[in-house]
Amino acid sequence: MTMSSAWDITRNVKPPRAAFVNFPLGNQTGRPGNREEQMAIVRDALTAAYSMAEPGAVTILPYEWDEAGYGWQGGEYRPGYLRPYVRTEATPTV
Repeated sequence: MTMSSAWDITRNVKPPRAAFVNFPLGNQTGRPGNREEQMAIVRDALTAAYSMAEPGAVTILPYEWDEAGYGWQGGEYRPGYLRPYVRTEATPTV
């Protein structure tokens, strides 16, 4: 059983069974610090695994990142959300 938040990767890798949650990468079992949501998602994923009869089955769990139903794609990963990546270590000289 795999927990996934990357639909395209899950479909291409074809794990034996998977539960998909449309949350930002790294949050497939719920928002940080939200124990109730995390427990509900894991419980639903295990319930789904029990009922999956076909290898390669993917169950889409019905959780929304945003209560208004807008999803996370337009907000969490918008330009400027994260600081630009900057190397802090010295570049080795050869």
